[in-house]
Amino acid sequence: RLCEEKDQEWDASTVEVVHLVMQYRMPAEVCSVVSNAYYDGELVTAFSGTKKTNYFPNIPGFQFPIMLLRCEESIPTRVNTSYKNLCEAALALSLVGMMCDFAGVRAEKISILCVYKAQMEHLRPECRRRGVAVATVDSFQGRENDYILLLTTRLFSGGGDARSIGFMDRRRW
Repeated sequence: RLCEEKDQEWDASTVEVVHLVMQYRMPAEVCSVVSNAYYDGELVTAFSGTKKTNYFPNIPGFQFPIMLLRCEESIPTRVNTSYKNLCEAALALSLVGMMCDFAGVRAEKISILCVYKAQMEHLRPECRRRGVAVATVDSFQGRENDYILLLTTRLFSGGGDARSIGFMDRRRW
């Protein structure tokens, strides 16, 4: 904005990038995933909350603070300039059902974050009915919740950067 006011071009090479080195909200297990993916392992946690050892005791296999799930039949569908993924949406709603019905999690403690707006709009009616928050990643900035389901919608594997999420590449991280 300052460059616009002074009628100057933005030159990103002149800006020093300062990375976060200490965070206070994520448990160590979650922080290590974020640290390794985005901060070359340099981000550490000062989280002082209690450490859980069994996150969902009534759901076998759900004993970890972070889990990565993949839809084998996942095919994203283009919606104007966005995307939705029906397989991923169904999996997310199934997980919400399991969390609420079997693990006793209250729906308002769950948020579904979508990288693509079309995915959020596809999920909105059912999430509203269940009392679960759904938002795009950008619109959720500055908020938090106890349980977050992150939907990437079109995660690519193989060829190029195996960690590509459609329009997002490693440089944006």
